[in-house]
Amino acid sequence: MKTDHLEVIIPAGIKLKPLRTKISFRDYRAQNKVKFQKKLAKKSWSEVASLETVEEATKVLENTIHNMIDQCFPKKTVTLSTRDPPWMSPLLKYLIRKRSKAKSRRKLSIAAELTERISGIISHNRTKMAKSECTGTSQWWKNVDFLSHRRNRAHIILDNEFKEKLNDYFGELCWDRDYEQTTLMEIDTITIKAPQFRITQVKNALLKIRKTATGPDEIPFWVWKENADVFAPVMTKIWNKSLSTSTCPTSWKIAHVNPLPKVENSKEYCEFRGINVTPVIRRCFERTVYHYHSKRSFEAELSSSQFAYRIGGYSTDALIKLQYMYLKELEEPNCDAVRLIAMDFSKAFDNVKHAKLSEKLKSSSMNPYLVNWFLNFLKDRRQKIVFQGTTCKWKDINKGVMQGTVTGPPHFFNLFINDLEIKNCSNTPLVKFADDSSLLVPILKNTQDCSSKAIDEFKDWSESNSLPLNEGKCKEMIILKKGRSEDCVSPIYGFAAL
Repeated sequence: MKTDHLEVIIPAGIKLKPLRTKISFRDYRAQNKVKFQKKLAKKSWSEVASLETVEEATKVLENTIHNMIDQCFPKKTVTLSTRDPPWMSPLLKYLIRKRSKAKSRRKLSIAAELTERISGIISHNRTKMAKSECTGTSQWWKNVDFLSHRRNRAHIILDNEFKEKLNDYFGELCWDRDYEQTTLMEIDTITIKAPQFRITQVKNALLKIRKTATGPDEIPFWVWKENADVFAPVMTKIWNKSLSTSTCPTSWKIAHVNPLPKVENSKEYCEFRGINVTPVIRRCFERTVYHYHSKRSFEAELSSSQFAYRIGGYSTDALIKLQYMYLKELEEPNCDAVRLIAMDFSKAFDNVKHAKLSEKLKSSSMNPYLVNWFLNFLKDRRQKIVFQGTTCKWKDINKGVMQGTVTGPPHFFNLFINDLEIKNCSNTPLVKFADDSSLLVPILKNTQDCSSKAIDEFKDWSESNSLPLNEGKCKEMIILKKGRSEDCVSPIYGFAAL
């Protein structure tokens, strides 16, 4: 009997070898945060504010914060195993180990106190888990996936050799061998003033920081958020000095790269996407600059064909516009079909050349101080993969807009492709959503099909801006009017049909 069924025999009594991972952590509980806040309150920040350069001020500020963190939250290292219960945490593991040492040294009163604390944390963790659980098979399987890590891409296992080669791959992607130095704009300091912030604006920006990944400076988000009153005056002076001198400190130009798999069971380097994690305070600064000083310029100059990273712009809006346009064309009596072509750039965010981006920044209506500040931020950047306890070597980068930053894809890339429009074919609209572009070409009776002309114009823009197309991923869909035969329209350029 032929069958596609397979039989799997699993012998009983065999346990999988546990995976053990060393984890370093800091004890950020409330009592330790109180100590930290008292130290901050006693510290005078006048020395930092009086330093001449942004580089010096930022370095002293970061060193001071690091010293206080080390004193109030010393780093601990524990080993977690896959056999640990789901409510086990690094802090709990550390306290259990500390209790064992107290018992072995006959310090029973300390051991009893630790037992009470451990019980409280276990109870808290279990309650938190119970509240997060929902009824239903869908949620049940999600919990199974979470506990088993079988569908959690964040728990993929990569060996150290693969990480190093992946780090080289990301570095090569963002390295331009024919790099052209960018020049700063000349500024008439009499008529043009540098954008500045008030203390209240900076304080509000710090208070709005959300929980997010810690960057290379190793200063967690809550340090800025929970101590906004303390840091607002000194950060106002640093930010204003940074804008007036159009300089960014070195520590704000480096990034840790988190490799996220694009598909399950990723094995090739190209199947990973590098997400940059910059310092929290740098991201807050970028967001505040955009909100108060550059948002109006970016938004005002964006073409109506771009739907991503703008107020009221959603992928649904782009789809609705496409649907509206092809239905409108099909209603015309002389329209036989509509050709919808999805164009795909190859590594779009990583292939943006800074010289081209510099030209487009300078031609915008943005304050010249901000233009020079952005150009300085793009210079002398470095990145490295930090993943699963492995830290790779630093790689210099001089190309691309950084995925994971506030001004990367959302603003730099939008500005870069803003002049991408189809002008030679008047009835060929273009709809863009970030790096995804769609051409819509109506096929009219007794009229020459201008699809090839539109694609050639798109390709010409791509070549002139050094943003190559991935023709293997370009797709074509032909939408026929009811009653029309497929023979009336033939595919072009060999694009794959949808």
